[in-house]
Amino acid sequence: MAHEFCLGKSGKVCIISFQDFLWPLDTETQEPIGTYPDYLMGTVQAHPHCLAVCPTKQPLVATGYSQGRTGKLDIWDYETYTRRLHQQFQDVALIPYDNSWNHQSKLDLWLTTPLIFTPDGKFLVAGFKQRLQNKLQLWNTKTGELTQTLDNLPTLTVNSLANRLDGQVLACGIRENKACVWELISDRILYTSLGVAPCLISSDARVFIYCTENYEIVVWDLAMNRKLSTLQGHTAPIGYVAMSSNHEFIASYSIDRKIKIWAVPEFVRYL
Repeated sequence: MAHEFCLGKSGKVCIISFQDFLWPLDTETQEPIGTYPDYLMGTVQAHPHCLAVCPTKQPLVATGYSQGRTGKLDIWDYETYTRRLHQQFQDVALIPYDNSWNHQSKLDLWLTTPLIFTPDGKFLVAGFKQRLQNKLQLWNTKTGELTQTLDNLPTLTVNSLANRLDGQVLACGIRENKACVWELISDRILYTSLGVAPCLISSDARVFIYCTENYEIVVWDLAMNRKLSTLQGHTAPIGYVAMSSNHEFIASYSIDRKIKIWAVPEFVRYL
């Protein structure tokens, strides 16, 4: 009866959320990380409704909870069972997670996750709603300090994050009804397209993927600023896209309940 679950350490760890507890599990051995009852982590939150796990090396999990205009945000190390950050907030609310597909107008909301880790685990991005506007907060997971706040953006969603070799954190998502890639700390837009959600940026910040209103998937090389491929075949709005870490496959599904696995051209895999 899991409420939510996420994968970490390149799929080797699964974090399951139920009521006020988290279960860290090893996906290869199917055994808990730790010994009973220590592997049950109390979140100090009543039924946290937001969950994020660092996808790569860092053993970090974030939980969030909102009720009205108040809430809490926590970051945990699920191997040492220590809390890195505990933040209470007022007058804003974490963007709600809505898994309803009943109305097309809800699609962008469904695609928006309130909490995302950078691939290196150094930062957590939290998405908030304040009145009619969205705002982003960038938290340092080691020091627990708030690094950056972006606000006054009525149309702003973040679908994924990446780390560039020069240390910059890149985000991709929808800004002002366009698909964008931008530097989080400087808020400098690097690439803009007329595409729609969902969007995806590879963890090395090299490949950008976005969708079109014609249900196509566009694969773009950010370094060379050129289109690598257009994937055609969906006949309904696309709900999610994912790319393997070796750039070999792209997976997508649409609201007509069809899943497609795409073999990426060889010249894209070794970028």
